[in-house]
Amino acid sequence: THSIQQIKKDTVRTSVFTKDIKESFRALTIATSPTKISKDDPLVHKKESQTRNGSQDIGKLLANEKTKQDFSLRCDLCKNLCKRAVRPPCCSGQSCRGCAIKFVTSKRACWWCGKNELDSKQLICFDDLREEVEVYKQRCQGEDKENAAQIKE
Repeated sequence: THSIQQIKKDTVRTSVFTKDIKESFRALTIATSPTKISKDDPLVHKKESQTRNGSQDIGKLLANEKTKQDFSLRCDLCKNLCKRAVRPPCCSGQSCRGCAIKFVTSKRACWWCGKNELDSKQLICFDDLREEVEVYKQRCQGEDKENAAQIKE
């Protein structure tokens, strides 16, 4: 009987341990999986100009290209381009300053890794991302002007 009880205890320990590992892997998979494009994503559904000679198709191609390029420049919370980008001290999350402050103030936790005891004063200005967003915006404005000129021709 002693060996049967020991086997039952070991089975319970193993199943609990296995469950913990499965939950850890599930959380890790969610945290490291690439962001999916949702149908409601404002960057995917920009208004496209409808003019003659198939310019709508060109607009769709350009919008798709821009969407692919700016994934790394998006806020983890609102999914738009980061405005005044910040990051938490605990992980590699990135967010608009306003979105981050709202989230951290209400939850007292990191939006990316879930670490508790986070305060909005601990958020770090993400200057590199801020610069990348500005460069991206300027490049897009230049491309939009070029495309408008091509469509008119």
